[in-house]
Amino acid sequence: MRINVLLAGSILSLACAAQAQDLENLHSKGKVSYHNQFSTGVLAGGEYGLVTGSVTTVHGVALGHWTIGAGIGIEGYERWRTVPLFGSLSYHFCGPTASGVFLSFNAGHGFGRLLENQDGLEVDTTKGGPMVNPMIGYQITASKFNISLAAGYKRQQMGGNYVDTFNGSFSYSIEETMDRFLFQLGLGIR
Repeated sequence: MRINVLLAGSILSLACAAQAQDLENLHSKGKVSYHNQFSTGVLAGGEYGLVTGSVTTVHGVALGHWTIGAGIGIEGYERWRTVPLFGSLSYHFCGPTASGVFLSFNAGHGFGRLLENQDGLEVDTTKGGPMVNPMIGYQITASKFNISLAAGYKRQQMGGNYVDTFNGSFSYSIEETMDRFLFQLGLGIR
C-alpha cells in the first residue's frame, strides 16, 4: 500500500516539478488559474456486466493547456465500495477555458470495503490497491463554468479476507482486479 501511495505521489511530484520552472512566469502573465471538476458517472462491465456508480472531484491548477490536480471519489463495484485518492493530469487541446477535446490521466490508490458475501461469512480484513484511469472527453465552456462528457477505462485492484462465523474453521481470501469502462458527466467552475 505504501508503495502505491508513494508511486502516486511521485507521479504528481514529477508533473508539478516539470511545470514549476514556468509557474512564476505564467502566473505573471495571467495564465495560471484554479481548476476543479465535479463528476458523476457509471462504471460498466465486470464479471456480471453490472453498471455501478462513480462520483469524483478534482482540484488543482491550469497551466497553459495543462491541468494538474488531486482528486478523491466514491465508487461502487460488485463486491466493493472504494474511495480512490489520486493525482490527475489533463491536456486540453483548445485550453482549459475553451470548449474542446481533452485527454485525462488519473492514477492513485483506492481504499476499499469488501461487502458481506453471504450468510455465515464475515469480512475480516480489506486492503486497497492501485488505480489507473485514462479518459478522453469534450468540454463545453460558458463564462466561468464548463460541462464535460468523458469516456475511458478504469482499473482498480483490491484484496480482502472472509471468515466463517459458524465454526471459524476456514477463511477465504480474495484478490481482485476490476477493469471497467467509465462514462462521466462533469461540472467545473473557475
